[in-house]
Amino acid sequence: MPRIEVLAVEVKQFQGATGSTLVPRMIGRAAEAVAAPTRRSGSGRGVILNRQKFLESFADQQVRDAAKCLLEVADKHNADFSWNRESVTVRQRCAGWNRFIRVASLHIPLATGWHGGGGGFVFGGGDGKEGFWESLPPAIRQTLEEWAEALSQCSFVKQVPADSVHGYAVSHEDAAANIDLLSEQLGRVLETLQSLEPEGEAG
Repeated sequence: MPRIEVLAVEVKQFQGATGSTLVPRMIGRAAEAVAAPTRRSGSGRGVILNRQKFLESFADQQVRDAAKCLLEVADKHNADFSWNRESVTVRQRCAGWNRFIRVASLHIPLATGWHGGGGGFVFGGGDGKEGFWESLPPAIRQTLEEWAEALSQCSFVKQVPADSVHGYAVSHEDAAANIDLLSEQLGRVLETLQSLEPEGEAG
């Protein structure tokens, strides 16, 4: 009977100086499910982050401040946030293309992401899918390529080893030490993408 679930209720009596108290407790899978944290469907490997949990994951105050600064820059330019269990993806939508464009992935410490693990922040465009760059409108592709070129000039970045992503990884410590530069570059690309007009309507 695979759909039958057997549960039990345990009632303990606690005796005090002025009387007794009965405390019930449910035993079984249903009780375990109630106590378990919410998980991403199908992952079974952790809770989904939100802004508070994301910032609290950084024990170093300077790194936490840097992460907060990047989120605030994204807020200022009306970017979209996509939260998962190890990172938040910062995305922008522009009139020139009716899809979200990923511009950064901010990982918590000890994340095991495809970019090499160990946490860190990844800046740059791309979605990891073959043919992504070829599908972009020219103005958007040029904007992302120019940003990637600017990032590549920074001595503290490491190129992401993926043909479909023009991105660069930065350790949390290096991000904190260079937050003014990184936040300025992030704000610039978000603003540019947001202001791009649909193809053929410029001027």
